[in-house]
Amino acid sequence: MHRQNGGSAPMPQPYSDGQRQPHNHNQHASHELYAAPGYQNQQNQRQNHWPQQGSPGQRNQRPVAQPDFSVVKRILESARDCFEKITATSGLDIKFFEECIYAQQLIEANYNNSKDKAYTLASAHEDSIRNALILVANSGLTLNPQLGLAYLVPRWNNRAQRLECHLEPSYKGLRRLGIDSGAIDSAVAELVYEHDDFKWKDRFSKPHHEFDPFCIDRGQLKGGYCLARRLDGSFICTPVNMVMVNKVRALSRGGVWKDWFEQMVAKSIIRQGFKDWPINSSGPMALRGIAMQDYLKNVDSNTEEMDALNQGSSSTLQHFNDQHVA
Repeated sequence: MHRQNGGSAPMPQPYSDGQRQPHNHNQHASHELYAAPGYQNQQNQRQNHWPQQGSPGQRNQRPVAQPDFSVVKRILESARDCFEKITATSGLDIKFFEECIYAQQLIEANYNNSKDKAYTLASAHEDSIRNALILVANSGLTLNPQLGLAYLVPRWNNRAQRLECHLEPSYKGLRRLGIDSGAIDSAVAELVYEHDDFKWKDRFSKPHHEFDPFCIDRGQLKGGYCLARRLDGSFICTPVNMVMVNKVRALSRGGVWKDWFEQMVAKSIIRQGFKDWPINSSGPMALRGIAMQDYLKNVDSNTEEMDALNQGSSSTLQHFNDQHVA
């Protein structure tokens, strides 16, 4: 899938103060979506639904009219020209019509399996839905659920005060980008507990870490690290302590961290590690890796991940289970 002959377009970035995303060319679909019963009111009330940043309060759930998924489909289809221009330039074997279907299925499944219908992908700002699909072409990470490289997730943008749809690379997706860019040839996230035999060396050495993987009482979690091996056999080790873990956890709304704590810690560790991987080459795949690093830094700075696991989506559960797949 990752054969390329040229570069790729800049990745769409999350909204921030004073910034506007490119106008959606499918304006008719735009008006239809937000004119649907309950949609305009939903857009106006969204900020009042969401508790203030840092507040532990629960979201108020109100009746929300079912979205018109044919309009969502037209919004996705409005990304076709930009999507195919990117893939034609880069030479990636990734097809728009397939990714459009995958995206439609993810958005519908997210809505159907969510407890709070007001904060689903179907309620995300239309430009973010379109840009998430364009980012699939930019990154080369297909939404094919059988490969598990990337997913669509709802995230709240604190600066723009709106719900957005974002492409979320999985453990395997980030590792794929790292390998294809030439930065690494393998990567793993490991958790460290107080009863483990652990000795840190430095960021360019493999730490000494011995433990019984079948032991259910390894003591209190101390943090973890992402260990990436480079092509020359050297290592890049990114440590993540509990201060950072708790900081990331504070940016997630709902009970996902309570129910899937270790999986969420591992996900955060590999994400932090990916941002540190040095990409020194200048080819198209390297540029894609660098662009994704910048994109994730922007996303993590400006948005909060929704309580996807608490919504009961089987595809999302698979997303987090995939974080430990080597």
